[in-house]
Amino acid sequence: MSQHDVEVSKLERDLRFFPVASRKPKRLTAEQIAAYNENGYLSGLRVLDAAQARRARERSDALLERFIREGKGSYAIDRFQDRFATIWDLATTPSILDVVEDLLGPNLICWATHYFCKLPGDPKAVAWHQDCSYWPLTPSKNGHGLAGNRRRGPGKTVACASFHALIFNGHLRFRESDPDEQNILSQTIEGAERFGAPADIELKAGENLAPLGPPDPWFIGQTYPTAGAAD
Repeated sequence: MSQHDVEVSKLERDLRFFPVASRKPKRLTAEQIAAYNENGYLSGLRVLDAAQARRARERSDALLERFIREGKGSYAIDRFQDRFATIWDLATTPSILDVVEDLLGPNLICWATHYFCKLPGDPKAVAWHQDCSYWPLTPSKNGHGLAGNRRRGPGKTVACASFHALIFNGHLRFRESDPDEQNILSQTIEGAERFGAPADIELKAGENLAPLGPPDPWFIGQTYPTAGAAD
């Protein structure tokens, strides 16, 4: 494992489940919050209109082109929210923060951002993993879900979701990824599919899973190599 992974694994962290209890939500309904507590995620939330989504895409594409031109690669836009207005403006969009606040409370810190820019034909993948394995954060106070996703063509994402499994399993055992996996990250969870049957989730431009970014630190996420043209 990387030195970062080793150091994080030594931390004493609170892995208990804390269901969301939002008494005066700004954006979400009581039914949506209940669904988040049950399933560990919400999908298809409209946080940008068509013009805003197009503008965010244009600005992000320009930033990506800059990083590629400088030889940094498409996965190098990591924790630059304090240096690029493109990322800061997106991370602090009120319509996004209203949803996040309904789930996590009003005291929010943008600790990190990461653009996973999987370009067409990219052979790399992200193996099944939990974000909490990489994050030196405690406690975890949002829902404990389980999900994985992979591209199935333009705009198509497939997720495996099973909330209750992770209430009992918490942080799952992982191994260091093999080089042959071409994993963008460094950890692989074996047999994640045993925790739930796949559920189709389709996101359009301007929509998001809740909260912003990976739905939850205990989710098991996965992406497959991309193919075809970008959309």
